[in-house]
Amino acid sequence: MLHRFLTTLAMASICFCSSPAVPVAGTILPVEPELKFDAAPLPSNEAFAEAARTDPLQMLRLAAKRYKISKPEGDKEVIAGYTASFLKQERIGDTLHPQEVIRVCYRESPYAVLMLWEQGSRNMAEGTLYASGENNGKMLVWLPKLFGRITEVDPRSRLPRGSARYTIEEFGFFYSAKRALTVWTAAEARGALQWKFLGTRNVAEADERECHVVRRTCAVDEIDPFAAGEGNPRISEANRADSFRTITLYFDTHTWLQLGAELHRSDGALVSSYFYRNVVLNPVLSPETFSRSSLRK
Repeated sequence: MLHRFLTTLAMASICFCSSPAVPVAGTILPVEPELKFDAAPLPSNEAFAEAARTDPLQMLRLAAKRYKISKPEGDKEVIAGYTASFLKQERIGDTLHPQEVIRVCYRESPYAVLMLWEQGSRNMAEGTLYASGENNGKMLVWLPKLFGRITEVDPRSRLPRGSARYTIEEFGFFYSAKRALTVWTAAEARGALQWKFLGTRNVAEADERECHVVRRTCAVDEIDPFAAGEGNPRISEANRADSFRTITLYFDTHTWLQLGAELHRSDGALVSSYFYRNVVLNPVLSPETFSRSSLRK
Protein backbone atom coordinates (compact mmCIF):
# COMPACT_ATOMS: atom_id res chain seq x y z
CA MET A 1 0.00 0.00 0.00
CA LEU A 2 2.80 2.42 0.85
CA HIS A 3 4.53 1.75 -2.46
CA ARG A 4 1.27 2.27 -4.35
CA PHE A 5 0.60 5.55 -2.55
CA LEU A 6 4.14 6.86 -3.18
CA THR A 7 3.98 5.84 -6.82
CA THR A 8 0.70 7.69 -7.30
CA LEU A 9 2.08 10.75 -5.53
CA ALA A 10 5.26 10.72 -7.62
CA MET A 11 3.36 10.34 -10.89
CA ALA A 12 1.05 13.21 -9.95
CA SER A 13 4.08 15.38 -9.17
CA ILE A 14 5.65 14.52 -12.52
CA CYS A 15 2.47 15.47 -14.35
CA PHE A 16 2.13 18.75 -12.45
CA CYS A 17 5.74 19.82 -12.88
CA SER A 18 6.31 18.86 -16.50
CA SER A 19 3.05 19.51 -18.29
CA PRO A 20 2.62 22.68 -20.32
CA ALA A 21 -0.52 24.74 -20.07
CA VAL A 22 -3.44 22.97 -21.75
CA PRO A 23 -4.01 24.80 -25.05
CA VAL A 24 -7.39 26.09 -26.17
CA ALA A 25 -8.84 23.84 -28.85
CA GLY A 26 -8.62 25.05 -32.41
CA THR A 27 -9.97 23.95 -35.78
CA ILE A 28 -9.90 20.20 -36.39
CA LEU A 29 -7.87 19.25 -39.42
CA PRO A 30 -9.38 17.07 -42.18
CA VAL A 31 -7.45 13.98 -41.08
CA GLU A 32 -7.74 11.01 -43.42
CA PRO A 33 -8.05 7.90 -41.22
CA GLU A 34 -6.28 5.67 -43.71
CA LEU A 35 -4.18 6.63 -46.70
CA LYS A 36 -5.10 4.75 -49.85
CA PHE A 37 -2.60 4.23 -52.64
CA ASP A 38 -3.11 3.58 -56.34
CA ALA A 39 -1.78 0.45 -58.01
CA ALA A 40 0.78 2.26 -60.13
CA PRO A 41 4.36 1.06 -59.58
CA LEU A 42 6.66 3.34 -57.67
CA PRO A 43 8.91 5.57 -59.75
CA SER A 44 12.68 5.79 -59.69
CA ASN A 45 14.82 7.64 -57.17
CA GLU A 46 15.27 10.34 -59.80
CA ALA A 47 11.50 10.85 -59.98
CA PHE A 48 11.33 11.10 -56.19
CA ALA A 49 14.10 13.73 -56.31
CA GLU A 50 12.14 15.68 -58.93
CA ALA A 51 9.05 15.59 -56.68
CA ALA A 52 11.16 16.92 -53.79
CA ARG A 53 12.28 19.81 -55.99
CA THR A 54 8.90 20.65 -57.53
CA ASP A 55 5.96 19.06 -55.68
CA PRO A 56 6.33 18.41 -51.92
CA LEU A 57 2.86 16.86 -51.62
CA GLN A 58 3.74 14.29 -54.26
CA MET A 59 7.03 13.68 -52.46
CA LEU A 60 5.16 12.97 -49.21
CA ARG A 61 2.67 10.68 -50.97
CA LEU A 62 5.48 8.71 -52.57
CA ALA A 63 7.35 8.41 -49.26
CA ALA A 64 4.23 7.06 -47.51
CA LYS A 65 3.36 4.74 -50.39
CA ARG A 66 6.84 3.28 -50.60
CA TYR A 67 6.85 2.57 -46.88
CA LYS A 68 3.49 0.78 -46.99
CA ILE A 69 3.49 -0.90 -50.41
CA SER A 70 6.89 -1.73 -51.84
CA LYS A 71 10.24 -0.45 -52.99
CA PRO A 72 10.72 1.04 -56.47
CA GLU A 73 11.71 -0.84 -59.61
CA GLY A 74 9.95 -4.09 -58.76
CA ASP A 75 11.40 -4.90 -55.33
CA LYS A 76 8.37 -5.94 -53.24
CA GLU A 77 9.97 -6.04 -49.80
CA VAL A 78 7.53 -4.44 -47.36
CA ILE A 79 8.81 -2.86 -44.15
CA ALA A 80 7.60 -4.95 -41.20
CA GLY A 81 9.62 -3.15 -38.56
CA TYR A 82 12.93 -1.57 -37.69
CA THR A 83 15.39 -0.66 -34.97
CA ALA A 84 17.08 2.72 -34.70
CA SER A 85 18.64 5.32 -32.47
CA PHE A 86 16.18 8.20 -32.15
CA LEU A 87 17.57 11.65 -31.36
CA LYS A 88 14.93 13.97 -29.94
CA GLN A 89 15.02 17.48 -28.56
CA GLU A 90 11.81 19.29 -27.67
CA ARG A 91 10.57 22.55 -26.23
CA ILE A 92 7.64 21.93 -23.91
CA GLY A 93 6.10 24.76 -21.94
CA ASP A 94 8.82 27.20 -23.07
CA THR A 95 11.56 24.90 -21.76
CA LEU A 96 13.97 23.54 -24.38
CA HIS A 97 15.02 20.24 -22.88
CA PRO A 98 18.44 18.62 -23.55
CA GLN A 99 18.70 16.17 -26.40
CA GLU A 100 17.44 12.66 -25.72
CA VAL A 101 18.98 9.57 -27.27
CA ILE A 102 16.51 6.70 -27.40
CA ARG A 103 16.96 3.11 -28.55
CA VAL A 104 13.85 2.18 -30.52
CA CYS A 105 12.33 -1.11 -31.63
CA TYR A 106 9.30 -0.76 -33.90
CA ARG A 107 6.84 -3.37 -35.21
CA GLU A 108 4.40 -2.46 -37.96
CA SER A 109 1.67 -5.05 -37.29
CA PRO A 110 0.36 -5.40 -34.73
CA TYR A 111 1.65 -1.91 -33.98
CA ALA A 112 4.21 -1.80 -31.18
CA VAL A 113 6.94 0.60 -30.04
CA LEU A 114 9.63 0.01 -27.43
CA MET A 115 11.73 2.99 -26.34
CA LEU A 116 14.73 2.74 -24.02
CA TRP A 117 16.51 5.95 -23.02
CA GLU A 118 20.29 6.00 -23.34
CA GLN A 119 20.65 9.73 -22.68
CA GLY A 120 18.48 12.62 -21.51
CA SER A 121 15.61 10.73 -19.87
CA ARG A 122 13.14 12.95 -18.03
CA ASN A 123 10.39 12.45 -15.45
CA MET A 124 12.26 9.44 -14.03
CA ALA A 125 11.08 7.33 -16.99
CA GLU A 126 13.81 5.28 -18.68
CA GLY A 127 11.64 3.13 -20.89
CA THR A 128 8.21 3.08 -22.50
CA LEU A 129 6.31 0.37 -24.32
CA TYR A 130 3.09 0.63 -26.29
CA ALA A 131 1.63 -2.43 -27.99
CA SER A 132 -1.72 -2.11 -29.74
CA GLY A 133 -4.38 -4.35 -28.24
CA GLU A 134 -2.36 -5.17 -25.13
CA ASN A 135 -2.17 -3.89 -21.53
CA ASN A 136 -5.74 -2.60 -21.70
CA GLY A 137 -4.68 0.04 -24.23
CA LYS A 138 -2.22 1.55 -21.77
CA MET A 139 1.42 2.56 -22.26
CA LEU A 140 3.88 0.90 -19.92
CA VAL A 141 6.38 3.26 -18.30
CA TRP A 142 9.50 1.98 -16.56
CA LEU A 143 10.55 4.03 -13.52
CA PRO A 144 13.73 2.37 -12.20
CA LYS A 145 14.37 5.09 -9.63
CA LEU A 146 10.87 4.65 -8.21
CA PHE A 147 11.20 1.18 -6.67
CA GLY A 148 12.03 -0.18 -10.13
CA ARG A 149 8.34 -0.05 -10.96
CA ILE A 150 6.58 -0.43 -14.29
CA THR A 151 3.34 1.52 -14.29
CA GLU A 152 0.46 1.73 -16.78
CA VAL A 153 -0.38 5.15 -18.23
CA ASP A 154 -3.07 6.29 -20.63
CA PRO A 155 -1.08 7.26 -23.77
CA ARG A 156 -3.14 10.45 -24.16
CA SER A 157 -3.20 11.52 -20.52
CA ARG A 158 -1.49 14.53 -18.99
CA LEU A 159 1.81 12.75 -18.26
CA PRO A 160 2.71 11.86 -21.87
CA ARG A 161 1.43 15.23 -23.09
CA GLY A 162 3.87 16.88 -20.70
CA SER A 163 6.73 14.66 -21.85
CA ALA A 164 6.42 14.70 -25.64
CA ARG A 165 4.82 16.71 -28.42
CA TYR A 166 3.29 13.65 -30.15
CA THR A 167 1.58 10.49 -28.92
CA ILE A 168 3.46 7.19 -28.90
CA GLU A 169 0.45 5.75 -30.74
CA GLU A 170 1.62 7.61 -33.88
CA PHE A 171 5.36 7.13 -33.79
CA GLY A 172 7.62 6.35 -36.72
CA PHE A 173 8.39 6.94 -40.36
CA PHE A 174 4.91 6.39 -41.80
CA TYR A 175 3.08 8.54 -39.25
CA SER A 176 5.60 11.36 -39.70
CA ALA A 177 4.97 11.39 -43.46
CA LYS A 178 1.21 11.11 -42.94
CA ARG A 179 1.17 13.97 -40.44
CA ALA A 180 3.09 16.24 -42.80
CA LEU A 181 0.94 15.23 -45.77
CA THR A 182 -2.28 15.97 -43.85
CA VAL A 183 -1.13 19.38 -42.62
CA TRP A 184 0.54 20.46 -45.87
CA THR A 185 -2.48 19.38 -47.95
CA ALA A 186 -4.76 21.43 -45.69
CA ALA A 187 -2.43 24.42 -46.12
CA GLU A 188 -2.57 24.05 -49.90
CA ALA A 189 -6.38 23.92 -49.78
CA ARG A 190 -6.30 27.27 -47.94
CA GLY A 191 -3.92 28.69 -50.53
CA ALA A 192 -1.28 28.98 -47.79
CA LEU A 193 1.30 26.32 -48.67
CA GLN A 194 4.64 28.13 -48.73
CA TRP A 195 7.58 25.82 -49.24
CA LYS A 196 11.13 25.74 -50.57
CA PHE A 197 13.48 22.99 -51.70
CA LEU A 198 16.75 23.58 -49.84
CA GLY A 199 18.84 21.13 -51.80
CA THR A 200 20.30 17.67 -51.30
CA ARG A 201 23.05 17.14 -48.76
CA ASN A 202 24.57 14.73 -46.30
CA VAL A 203 23.04 15.18 -42.86
CA ALA A 204 25.42 14.74 -39.93
CA GLU A 205 22.62 14.05 -37.44
CA ALA A 206 21.41 11.15 -39.60
CA ASP A 207 24.63 9.17 -40.09
CA GLU A 208 25.70 11.49 -42.93
CA ARG A 209 22.96 9.99 -45.10
CA GLU A 210 22.21 11.95 -48.28
CA CYS A 211 18.82 13.65 -47.90
CA HIS A 212 16.50 15.91 -49.84
CA VAL A 213 15.71 18.91 -47.64
CA VAL A 214 12.35 20.68 -47.91
CA ARG A 215 11.08 23.53 -45.73
CA ARG A 216 7.55 24.78 -45.20
CA THR A 217 6.98 28.29 -43.80
CA CYS A 218 3.64 28.75 -42.04
CA ALA A 219 1.61 31.86 -42.74
CA VAL A 220 1.01 32.19 -38.98
CA ASP A 221 2.33 30.38 -35.92
CA GLU A 222 1.09 26.80 -35.56
CA ILE A 223 1.14 23.96 -33.03
CA ASP A 224 0.62 20.37 -34.17
CA PRO A 225 -2.05 18.35 -32.38
CA PHE A 226 -0.75 15.76 -29.92
CA ALA A 227 -2.75 13.09 -31.77
CA ALA A 228 -4.42 12.96 -35.18
CA GLY A 229 -7.97 14.28 -35.16
CA GLU A 230 -7.56 16.49 -32.08
CA GLY A 231 -7.14 19.64 -34.12
CA ASN A 232 -4.49 22.33 -34.09
CA PRO A 233 -4.47 24.10 -30.71
CA ARG A 234 -5.40 27.78 -30.90
CA ILE A 235 -2.36 29.94 -30.19
CA SER A 236 -2.54 31.93 -26.96
CA GLU A 237 -0.05 33.58 -24.64
CA ALA A 238 -0.05 30.41 -22.55
CA ASN A 239 1.29 28.23 -25.36
CA ARG A 240 2.88 30.62 -27.87
CA ALA A 241 6.39 29.51 -26.84
CA ASP A 242 5.52 26.00 -28.09
CA SER A 243 4.43 27.26 -31.52
CA PHE A 244 6.53 27.06 -34.68
CA ARG A 245 6.78 28.97 -37.96
CA THR A 246 8.99 26.71 -40.10
CA ILE A 247 9.21 22.93 -40.54
CA THR A 248 12.26 21.44 -42.25
CA LEU A 249 12.07 17.80 -43.38
CA TYR A 250 14.92 15.50 -44.39
CA PHE A 251 14.18 12.57 -46.73
CA ASP A 252 16.73 9.87 -47.50
CA THR A 253 17.43 9.93 -51.25
CA HIS A 254 17.68 6.13 -51.40
CA THR A 255 15.06 4.80 -48.96
CA TRP A 256 12.72 7.84 -49.04
CA LEU A 257 12.40 7.61 -45.26
CA GLN A 258 11.97 10.86 -43.33
CA LEU A 259 15.19 10.70 -41.31
CA GLY A 260 14.83 14.13 -39.75
CA ALA A 261 12.58 17.05 -38.92
CA GLU A 262 13.25 20.44 -37.31
CA LEU A 263 10.70 22.99 -36.13
CA HIS A 264 11.65 26.61 -35.42
CA ARG A 265 9.79 29.62 -34.04
CA SER A 266 9.39 32.87 -35.90
CA ASP A 267 12.35 34.28 -33.95
CA GLY A 268 14.53 31.37 -35.14
CA ALA A 269 14.58 29.54 -31.79
CA LEU A 270 14.45 25.76 -31.98
CA VAL A 271 11.12 24.22 -31.00
CA SER A 272 11.98 20.58 -31.66
CA SER A 273 14.23 18.32 -33.69
CA TYR A 274 14.01 14.61 -34.50
CA PHE A 275 16.61 12.47 -36.26
CA TYR A 276 17.11 8.76 -36.85
CA ARG A 277 20.47 7.01 -36.80
CA ASN A 278 21.57 3.40 -37.16
CA VAL A 279 18.35 2.39 -38.91
CA VAL A 280 18.03 -1.36 -39.50
CA LEU A 281 14.98 -2.35 -41.57
CA ASN A 282 13.20 -5.67 -40.99
CA PRO A 283 15.41 -6.99 -38.18
CA VAL A 284 14.58 -10.28 -36.52
CA LEU A 285 12.57 -9.30 -33.43
CA SER A 286 11.39 -11.91 -30.94
CA PRO A 287 7.90 -11.69 -29.38
CA GLU A 288 9.63 -10.87 -26.08
CA THR A 289 10.92 -7.62 -27.62
CA PHE A 290 7.55 -6.02 -26.88
CA SER A 291 6.94 -7.55 -23.48
CA ARG A 292 7.32 -6.05 -20.00
CA SER A 293 10.67 -7.79 -19.55
CA SER A 294 12.19 -5.70 -22.37
CA LEU A 295 11.66 -2.49 -20.43
CA ARG A 296 14.29 -3.44 -17.88
CA LYS A 297 17.58 -2.94 -19.72
